[in-house]
This record gives sequence, C-alpha cells and structure tokens, in this order.
Amino acid sequence: MKKFLFIVLALICISPSFMDAAPDSKADAAPEPKAEKHSAFFNKLTDTNKGFAVEADYIEWYFGEQANIEAEIDNDCLMEDDKCIAPDGYYIRNTDQKSLTLPIAKDATVIMQTYQIEKTNEIQWDQEVTLEEFIKEFESSERLQYVPYHIEVQDGAITKITEQYVP
Repeated sequence: MKKFLFIVLALICISPSFMDAAPDSKADAAPEPKAEKHSAFFNKLTDTNKGFAVEADYIEWYFGEQANIEAEIDNDCLMEDDKCIAPDGYYIRNTDQKSLTLPIAKDATVIMQTYQIEKTNEIQWDQEVTLEEFIKEFESSERLQYVPYHIEVQDGAITKITEQYVP
C-alpha cells in the first residue's frame, strides 16, 4: 500500500511539470518583435517597383515641460517670467539632418489630424485614412513636408504613420 501511495504521489508531482514542457506550448512561442518608434519629417515620397518609400529625417520631439527644458538647453526659447518657454508647448530638435529612405508597408495604418484641411478648414483628430489617400494628400500639399510624423518601423518598413498636429 505504501508503494502504491508513493507511486501515485510521484506521478502527481511529475505530471504538471511534464505537461508544461510540451513543445507546442504557447509559453515557448517566440515573442512578436516590437516596432521601433521614431519621430521624423518626410522630405519626399517615392513610388518604387515594390511600393512607396519615404525619405525620412529623424527628429527629437518634445512637448510640455520637457519641451521647455530641451529648448532651454539649446538656448532656443521665449523668456516668460524669468522662465524658458517653448513656443506653443512643443520643441523639435534636429541635430542630424541626414535622411533615411524607408519603405512603407502596403497595409500601413495612417492617422491624420489635418487631412484635407485646405478644403474643410477643420482639424479632425485621429482620422484614419488609407495609404493612397495620404500619398495623394502629401503630393498635393507642400505643408505636409514641414509636419512631424510619429512612425512605427517593423522589419525595416513603416507600419504606422501618425501626423503630429502643430499649431
């Protein structure tokens, strides 16, 4: 009886660890790679034989109190009550103006704040548009070359573009 009880206890103790070691366990699956996040100006869009690519100039984007701090470091602020203030509450630092050409994934998500603002005179916050609509808007509006974008890059291609509204 003692042998039987010992064998049962041993099986109970071994079973959970044995089951966790199954090769098809979701815990053993490789994690999905995270997207790199950057802020950039887009100098131009190019239609390549593999789809569209963008010439991106990476920038540093700051807002709020951090914008004031960074602007003060660069001596590029307005003085207000003996305090350095970044105009409009944001600050852009562009220390390296080299451009990088990145392909845009065909299924990239595009979020705009000022899509067709020349026609509507209205800001439409976080409006999702198709990549084709974005390309058409970018090519027809010179102002979009001076707008910062927040991008997500995965496997070397841009998978998400978000326009940063600037007053």
